[in-house]
Amino acid sequence: MQQKDYLIFGLNDQLYGIEQAEVEEIFLLPELMLFSEVLHGIVGILDFRGEPLPVMDLNLSLGYPETGYRLTDCIAVVRCLQQRVGMIVHKIHDVRTVDLQAIASSYDPDFLSSDLETMVAGRVNIPEETLILHAPESWIEIQLIRSVLESLIHPGSASFTSSGAEPTRALGLLDKTNTFCPTATEEVSAIFRQRANTLKGSDQPQKATDFKSVVVFTLGNRLWGIDSNYVREFIEITELTPIPSCPAHIIGNLNLRGEILTLVDIRKSLDLPMSGLSNSDKAIVVEAEEVVVGVIAERVHDAMFMLNSQDILPAKNAASLSETSYLQGSAAYDRAMMGILDLPKILLHSEFIVDETV
Repeated sequence: MQQKDYLIFGLNDQLYGIEQAEVEEIFLLPELMLFSEVLHGIVGILDFRGEPLPVMDLNLSLGYPETGYRLTDCIAVVRCLQQRVGMIVHKIHDVRTVDLQAIASSYDPDFLSSDLETMVAGRVNIPEETLILHAPESWIEIQLIRSVLESLIHPGSASFTSSGAEPTRALGLLDKTNTFCPTATEEVSAIFRQRANTLKGSDQPQKATDFKSVVVFTLGNRLWGIDSNYVREFIEITELTPIPSCPAHIIGNLNLRGEILTLVDIRKSLDLPMSGLSNSDKAIVVEAEEVVVGVIAERVHDAMFMLNSQDILPAKNAASLSETSYLQGSAAYDRAMMGILDLPKILLHSEFIVDETV
């Protein structure tokens, strides 16, 4: 059985896979220099360590309607016929091994639109349904891209033709009045711009290993992230049994498929107001240092957000000293900032140790 590793990423509500060997590096979406028109999905360029990197919005290439850009979007850099191209995707998941025979046997052109047919090799369940992409050279218009880059580097060079239009110089495509992500706040725009400035001077490729997966949730009307390696599952809170003589942050026990699970509220550790349990609260079942508990969450936003370690900021700007002691740092998520929690440090604090003999 022949197998290959595929990088799995998300666009809208669909998973896609591209052969891992085709991907050189991954980073969070920076500010782009946009073109005045989209050329076969290419929306603009990026100064990538002194070289122009053409950037494709894969959402448009696959025939989806245009959507706004978010801080959580990523760029995967692929090499196509010796030319680097960046692909904007919504979320990077992980790398999974796929049976090549399963891809070939699953191909069914009837379920594909005309936009997808040239790009998708097949679909597999690993375990979710995932569309596997052909090699990039089969669907990236590489000659057009090279003509664009040549005209940018040498403005007097030959023109190119796009979609049957009259020949136009690539330099004229750079639209300085076309603001990147015009709906973004000043704070979000500054983050996009800082990412772009960092890439200009960086000479360190960012591999998939530079990312870690975090669960993003709301507690105390603020965003928090915890390493997904500690997370076992997400559950509804039902049939809760109070524990006698326990403090308010020890909510009670519930039966999880025969296992007694203690539910805790970590708001006190983070100097957040203790507002009690609401009907809409969820529980994140976590395990750290052989301690298994359910942590209250007002809302779970993302079960597997891929966070670049280089985008984690120091925790010195936390609201309180107590909060700082339990933070590994902070990072941007969508249009806000989240605190990255040191979960083992929180759970191993004496206030979360329950004496069952009381």
